[in-house]
Amino acid sequence: MWRALRELKADGIHIRRQAPIGPYVADFVVFSRNLVIEIDGDIHALPDQEQHDERRTAWLSAEGFQILRYSSLQVHENLEGVVLDIRRRLDLD
Repeated sequence: MWRALRELKADGIHIRRQAPIGPYVADFVVFSRNLVIEIDGDIHALPDQEQHDERRTAWLSAEGFQILRYSSLQVHENLEGVVLDIRRRLDLD
């Protein structure tokens, strides 16, 4: 995923990996677009983790960030489609 996202640099998009934002760490963030990209593994389906994710999303949204979430399965099985979706959300395609 990181290699694929780094290719967006050619489009003028700077993505940081494992970037701290307030009390949280985002998997990937485009600060210039206030966009957070999260890759969720199976643990995110657990009730406690779902509640944590909801609080995190609410906090990040209140700070002006848009959050895109993809499952690790989506990334593994359809990386090209995930990157295409991110490109669309960044108005690159």
